[in-house]
Amino acid sequence: VERMEVLEEVTLPGESKDENFARAEEKAVKAIQKHSMNIGGKEYNPQMDEAYLLLGKARYFDQRFVPAIEAFNYILYKYPASNKINQAKIWREKTNIRLENDELAIKNLKRLLDQEELSSQDLADATSMLAQAYINTKSLDSAITQLE
Repeated sequence: VERMEVLEEVTLPGESKDENFARAEEKAVKAIQKHSMNIGGKEYNPQMDEAYLLLGKARYFDQRFVPAIEAFNYILYKYPASNKINQAKIWREKTNIRLENDELAIKNLKRLLDQEELSSQDLADATSMLAQAYINTKSLDSAITQLE
């Protein structure tokens, strides 16, 4: 469902496989460092969840999946009322699928689809990733059901 070739080459900390994603990560980190207004444990800048989402996506596409999942989990932990929460959940499960945690991704995506009112784009993303997880676990009938 998602076409991204995972490269097996090892990169050292501080190195990037693609300079564009490294630049996106730098921009997200810079935005977080300069504009975060975390006072008394409460964030007062409503754009920070978007910066963390950008950070997670940049790390995901740079194939640094563990740091990516940390960024998505941070959004889920710190910004539970965010309008980006469903996107963060979907991206976390995309990352779990890349980390071969297919069963966990299936459980979380099914819960998301059952409990949340999703936009059409989020619904399409969630069902396609659920189908991908089913394909990875060789449950082709379940995958076909998701894609219909």
